[in-house]
Amino acid sequence: MAGEPVRLAELLGALSAMSGLARGHAVDEATRSCLVATGLARRLGLAPPEVADVYYTSLLRSVGCTATSHEISVLMGGDDIAVRARGDMVDMSRPGEAAAFIAGMGRGLARRLRLPATVEAALLDVFERWDGRGGYRGLAGDAIAPPARFAAVGLCAAMFAEESRGAAAAVRR
Repeated sequence: MAGEPVRLAELLGALSAMSGLARGHAVDEATRSCLVATGLARRLGLAPPEVADVYYTSLLRSVGCTATSHEISVLMGGDDIAVRARGDMVDMSRPGEAAAFIAGMGRGLARRLRLPATVEAALLDVFERWDGRGGYRGLAGDAIAPPARFAAVGLCAAMFAEESRGAAAAVRR
């Protein structure tokens, strides 16, 4: 209804959807990855505040990744959407400074939105990998914040399900 305030969760859902579109992904990818991540967190018995951390970390993982679209477009021959779509499926073992920059943007956004410190901390880990060959800090396994681990599983499930044409094909892959 007109005049009603927009809830933070709705705003982040919309921003995540727009970021996905700008990267050449399905409009519902962020929503699907968030649903997988939070559903998994609930099934594993996380407390409601911890599930909320997973929710916000999952949605904020990709918000802001379109900030440099115009530069990427110039550098990559004019089609940053195609480049981003291909790049999301590539195993980047050393994202280095770029991951630090993107994680820092998400962390600053979390602080401005007054989200819990646990979400802010998890956003530093969203590009880490379980084997330690991911983000700029080189964290591995249990050293990665739980909300970031759930967000990663949710995103991978959503991306591979879309790429593989269905959940069953994604599981086989």
